[in-house]
Amino acid sequence: MEQTSTPKSGTESKRVPGQAKSMGNVVLPYVQGTSEQLKRSFSKHNIRVSF
Repeated sequence: MEQTSTPKSGTESKRVPGQAKSMGNVVLPYVQGTSEQLKRSFSKHNIRVSF
């Protein structure tokens, strides 16, 4: 008996259908006040930010 299944990919996107594709990622150190402002600026250009 052969078992046929599709391989699970770890690269599946969990984006919301209307959301634009991310242009990249930025990792920043957390500095209160400054990091939030930078995150808002990067988000406007579809760049994900991590602290």
